[in-house]
This record gives sequence, structure tokens and C-alpha cells, in this order.
Amino acid sequence: MTTASDTRLHRYLHAAIAGVRAWHGPLVAFDNRHQEPPHTTRRTLLDLGVLAFFGIALVALTHTIAQWRVVATHYRTYTAFFVIELALYALAAAWVIWRKPPVRGTLALIFLIAFCARLAFIPQTPTVSDDVYRYVWDGRIEAAGINPYRYAPNDPAVARFRDRAIYPGINRKPVLTIYPPVAQGVFRLIYALHPNSVAWTKLALSLLDLATLAILVVLLIRAGIRPERVLLYAWHPLLILEVGHSGHIDVVAALFIALALWARTVDRSAFSGMLLACATLIKFYALVALPALFATPRRNVRLLVGLIATTVLAYLPFLSVGTRVLGFLPGYVQQEGIASGKRYYLLHQIIWLVDRLPGHLSALLTRSPLAILSATTWYEGGILAAMVACAWACWLRPATDVRGMADRTAVLFIVLLTLATPSQPWYVLLLLTCVPLVRSALLLPASIVVGAAGFGYLNEWFPSRPVWPLIVNYDGRAVALALVCIIAIARWRAERQRSAAPASAPNDDVLAEAKRAGSGSV
Repeated sequence: MTTASDTRLHRYLHAAIAGVRAWHGPLVAFDNRHQEPPHTTRRTLLDLGVLAFFGIALVALTHTIAQWRVVATHYRTYTAFFVIELALYALAAAWVIWRKPPVRGTLALIFLIAFCARLAFIPQTPTVSDDVYRYVWDGRIEAAGINPYRYAPNDPAVARFRDRAIYPGINRKPVLTIYPPVAQGVFRLIYALHPNSVAWTKLALSLLDLATLAILVVLLIRAGIRPERVLLYAWHPLLILEVGHSGHIDVVAALFIALALWARTVDRSAFSGMLLACATLIKFYALVALPALFATPRRNVRLLVGLIATTVLAYLPFLSVGTRVLGFLPGYVQQEGIASGKRYYLLHQIIWLVDRLPGHLSALLTRSPLAILSATTWYEGGILAAMVACAWACWLRPATDVRGMADRTAVLFIVLLTLATPSQPWYVLLLLTCVPLVRSALLLPASIVVGAAGFGYLNEWFPSRPVWPLIVNYDGRAVALALVCIIAIARWRAERQRSAAPASAPNDDVLAEAKRAGSGSV
């Protein structure tokens, strides 16, 4: 006798099989269409074998790091391991791009290694960052029906929710949560699935990160790019550390960024705006990607309506606390040195250079009208001007395909991350989402920013507080931004030459015709 549960199980199995077939067909067609070298059995085994070697080595290093009780105490070994991991990652990426191995087998291997590398970190107690404890706490408070923006963790009103597993690990106990409404929804959902567990929270975020890989594969296929380039996202050692070990919510914002790009490619501007709002209400800086989604004026209106409506609806359930709904955000701006300018590494470099100018030049700058405003004000105005200029360029020349949107998103994030110089390495993860999709010219600067961010921890981990990690991290970003500027200028000049060519060709024809007419009249 067939029960209702058996019927439901069969329905799920049929849906799963249909999903596999839906993926299998496009991959087979893509593989057949892009088989530039013939995939003989020997060549396939070599391609996948070498790739598996790189992946297994990456997982082995990750597993070794996962055995350390406190990662920071192994600062020298971690530095060596991270450099080796970056090398393995780069070699694996170069291998799949050069060899063009069979798509299906390569994707299966990429996903398997990505999952195993993240899984190695899941049981480890997070010591690099303790943000995940706040995630579990906020989910617990919401599950009790309490507005998470109402009480700080150390408030006596929530004393009954404190325990020995989660509460001691929370940072900034006297302040409200900083995480926006959609992040709170993610915390609540994960808590409902498995409450009071840091490990399960990290596992859930890792699985959502694998969903990002799937969306990126879809975008790559739509763009006509070989989908194994998803390795550029999946195997990055910084991403593996941030999601597997630390469990940062940024990977969910990256998922929504990828979904927003997809929605824009299928001409769903309002839906794209809604998805971007979700990304922004997980991590506010995701809003930087908005100009990359611009299209025609009518679609831009739909995009903005979707963005604003979703933002308003997301905040409505929490407005009972008034302005406290902003949480710790105002305090964070002060604490991180954004208001004072202490966080701006490049600003301090500029001031250092100005102080070493010849005496009369330095004095001239000090007494000039520019001194009416502080250096921090000028610098923040420069950041705003740079972002507005990028947004205006995106408005004037909206992207028409996935790669164009990814290029614009990457440039916007590179400009922000370079000029604003956030110290948290996980802030680069949204930029990493674009790396598999960008054109070759932007692959190097984007990779520099993401790779250099991984060295950001070392300045605090080394007892001597060396300067070289700051130079690698922040000056590396400056080099990447300089490369972006060079690429932009080169493209602008190439477009000018192309636009001038049609105008000059008729003039040459006219001159030739005049010469023939002149010679005929003699």
C-alpha cells in the first residue's frame, strides 16, 4: 500500500532527476561545442589527475590548519601555508584554462574539492573571527520572539538566554547587533534548522556558498564561457578560511549578488533590484554593485523600485525600536576610524609624502585654501567623487551582457576596497564572486586585491607587528587600482580610434575619387 510519505518521496526523486537532466543537457552541449583538443581517455585522465593533485594538496593543507587550536599562534606556518595554497590555486586555475578539460568531470571535481576543503574547517572552533557567535545569538533571540535590535547581549532583560557555549564567544557584548534585517532572517532560519550550534551554522553557510558556485556556473554558460572557471571562486584559500573556519555571512551576500546578476541577464530588473536589496541588507557595502545593473531608463526605474520596496519591507518588522534599528552601525563608524580617518591607509601614505615635501611646498599647502577642510574630509570627498564617476560611467554605458556587468561590479568593488581600505579580509568576498566572470584584462587586478587581503591578518598575529603585511594588502590594492585605470584608459583610446575610423574612411575615398577625376581631365 502506497502511503502519502512514499508518494512525496517519489515526487522529490522525480524532481531531483529532472534537475540533474536539466543540468546535464547544457553541459553536454557545451562540452561538445568547445572540445578544441580531442578528449581522449589518456588526455582526460591526465587533465583530471593533475587537477585532482592540486585539489587534494589544497584540502590537505586546509586539514592541517584545521587541527590548530588557535590559528594565530601558528602565524609563521600559516603564512607559508597560505602562500602555498595561493600557488596551488593559481596553478589549478591556469591548468583548467589552458588544458580545457571535459566540463562534466572537471565540475564534479571542483565541487567535490570545494566541499571537502570547507568541511575540513567545520568542526574547528573559530579563532580567526568570532562573528559567528553573534549570528547564533541573534537567531536565538529572534526565535524567542524578541526584536534583535532591542537588547544588547549583556542586557539583564535577556540574561535567561545566556549559556556557556555561545554567549562567552560574542564580541562587543554591550552593544546592539550590527547585522541588517535580511541577515537576521538568515540567522533565524539557520537557528530553526539546528539551534545553538556554531558548527551547524558554518555548515549551512558553506552549503549556501556551494549554491553560489551553481549560480556562477549558470552565468558562465549563459555568457559562453567555459564553466570550469568557477574554480577561480570555489578554490580560493581565503574564501575557504572565511566560510569554513569563521563562517562569515558575506558568502550569503555573494549568493544574492550572483542571483542579481542572473536576474539582470534574463531581463528581470525589478527582481534584480530585490535581490541586490537582500545582498545589501546582509552587508551594506553590497549596494556598491547597483550601477553595474543599470540598463535602459525604464528598467532602471524597475530596478530602483524593487530595491527600495524590498528594503522598506525588510525593515518594517523591526521598526518598533525606532532608530535603534540601525543597531551598532553608528558606533561601528566611530570605532573603525571612518569618521576620524584613522582607517584610511592611503590617506596616511599621502600625508606622509606631503610631510616630506620641501619645506616651502609643505608650508604652501598648509596655508592654502585647501586647509579649510581637514585631510579626512578631502579624502572622503575623493572617495565619493570616484564612486560617483564610476556610477555615472555605468549609467552612460550600461552593460549588455554578463561579462560587462561583472566587469563593472569588479571595478566598483576594487575602487571602494582600495580607497576605503577596510581592514577585514572577508570584505573582498563580494569582489571574488565576480572573478570567474570578468574579462581577462581585469582578472589580474581583481585577483591581486583578493589574494593580498589574506595577508591582512598577519600584522596582528606576528608579535613584532611587522609592516610588510600592510604593504602587501593595501599597496597591493593600490597597484590593482592603477592597473584598472590603465585598462580603462587603454579601452577609452581604443574606442576613440574605432569611432574615428568610419569617419576617416569616406574622406580617403573622396580623395581617391578626386585624384581619379583630376587625372581623367588632364
